[in-house]
Amino acid sequence: MNRFDTRFAIPLAALAFLLAGPSFAQITASADPARSSSRSTAASFADIEQRAAQGDPLAAEAAGRALYEGRAPDGSHVLRDLTLSRYYLVQAAKAGSATALALVERIDASTAAGGSAYVPGPHGC
Repeated sequence: MNRFDTRFAIPLAALAFLLAGPSFAQITASADPARSSSRSTAASFADIEQRAAQGDPLAAEAAGRALYEGRAPDGSHVLRDLTLSRYYLVQAAKAGSATALALVERIDASTAAGGSAYVPGPHGC
């Protein structure tokens, strides 16, 4: 019978990790300085908004989501504007985007509540 003795499992695993050695695959640098920059490849919000104004439905959805969340795709802060967000998201929803339509419905539901929504005190009352 060939059974593996479980007493040897942990020491053999440790020995295997020691023999494997380090992997330097993540340390390699790109020769192209444009690729090796730490800057994101996502377009700036101004570029996305310009493409959305020209009628691009994908850019309209990205701009609407950025204005809804307060964060652009490149990670920069964007002032939240639900009215403009809804405008861009409706443009994307008319082009067939289901996620844009869901966000439009969420914006409509949040603005329909108006001032009647409960707002807790500063200490949670």
